Amino acid sequence: MIFEGDIYRKMVGLWQITKIPGLQASLDGDRVHFTWQGEHKGFVTVTLSSAMFFQLEPVEIRDILENSITERHGFDAKEYRNDFRGFSSNPLK
Repeated sequence: MIFEGDIYRKMVGLWQITKIPGLQASLDGDRVHFTWQGEHKGFVTVTLSSAMFFQLEPVEIRDILENSITERHGFDAKEYRNDFRGFSSNPLK
């Protein structure tokens, strides 16, 4: 069973690594639909099965979203990535 909190926790990870304006996800049956502010109202950018959504890491979902935005709108969506320069690759060091 999928709980809305499970999707929210995954999205928090995604929101930490990207600044895609108005990025949202909604669960519709066994599908997760992503929309963002740059799309026309109500149009879905990407749809993933819920199984795939929970198997992927936020960075992998970000890559899928960026590729979709780039293909549909013709600009490099990597400009929305958060800048992590200055952070250690291992935060425990």
